[in-house]
Amino acid sequence: MPKTVKFDSTVTGGGIVNLDVFIQSTLVSSPGMVVHYSQSLSDSTLIVKYQISGANGSGYTIKYACTSNGASKSDPANPTDVTGSIISGGYIEVILNIPL
Repeated sequence: MPKTVKFDSTVTGGGIVNLDVFIQSTLVSSPGMVVHYSQSLSDSTLIVKYQISGANGSGYTIKYACTSNGASKSDPANPTDVTGSIISGGYIEVILNIPL
């Protein structure tokens, strides 16, 4: 049965040069490193992939909120803000798997 899924996130950090965000394997708009997504989905999991490029060692923080049919949802592996650093090569990929 389809669920109304709303997902919002903001990525912050110095040294970030490029951000690509994919939700359910589709590239979504992220102007100013902000994502607003609202869809009716039948999937049991929302998969959000962040591809972050920038200077090696640059820190980043991903703040996100997700609701499914009005109930708050989070990734059990990342239940709060996701923080880290861009690794060598100037690129890191972060994937959220949010049960709906």
